[in-house]
Amino acid sequence: MTLGLMQSLLVAEAQQSDSLKPNSSYQCNDDMTLTVVRCAQQNGQEYCEFKLEQKGKLAFQGLAPKEKVAAAAKSCRTQAVQATSQFPRTMAEPGRSFNPPYLNEMPAVDFVKREIQGKDSTDTLARQIAVFNQLTSVISSFRLAANRYDLTHDEQKIAGKYSLAAYELEQGYKKTHTAAEADALTHLQGHYELMDPSLDREMRSKLFSTAFLQQRASADKTWLQALQAHKDEENASQPTGSQWRK
Repeated sequence: MTLGLMQSLLVAEAQQSDSLKPNSSYQCNDDMTLTVVRCAQQNGQEYCEFKLEQKGKLAFQGLAPKEKVAAAAKSCRTQAVQATSQFPRTMAEPGRSFNPPYLNEMPAVDFVKREIQGKDSTDTLARQIAVFNQLTSVISSFRLAANRYDLTHDEQKIAGKYSLAAYELEQGYKKTHTAAEADALTHLQGHYELMDPSLDREMRSKLFSTAFLQQRASADKTWLQALQAHKDEENASQPTGSQWRK
């Protein structure tokens, strides 16, 4: 894969791209990411510094004319589109329906990896791990709305796939990076998962259909109302100040 991208850089015809910007990343297949670091004029021609990373690990870093880097970025985008078309969008399986049926609309693991991207490979991993964790929370919301204590067999199966995907991404990163870098990834993932509402908006726009979002909103409303009713009931059962004095 690295060799193929390098060949694109070396043999690409001039395809100047005004959209090529510094600190922009392009996800290719085979978990390869092309990142444009910076571009500048040199000897009358514009050159761009770029790097290729695979699963967060640096595979190559170099300098090439901007039009050739742009051609390689275009190649990456094409590969990503082709790869996406080869994989299903949802977890649905031919010839069967999950229990409960909403699971048929939960996004497939590979689809999540192709849709959720960051500014570089590490940022991409942090965002994807956060999304996989949030997807398990979506399943929990539907469980709570149905007033169930346990997940169904299918819910356990799909939640397990999301948890495994997050675990594999994190462990793969730890194997090729220092402990300090791994800690930084965990901190960034936690920020996205707990403190960045824009990631939830991205999930909604890229991973779910309008019909599913309506189901999710209804489920969230149901369990929140049930939670509030439970709190109101507890407060009503608490002794008042006058009762305590008696």
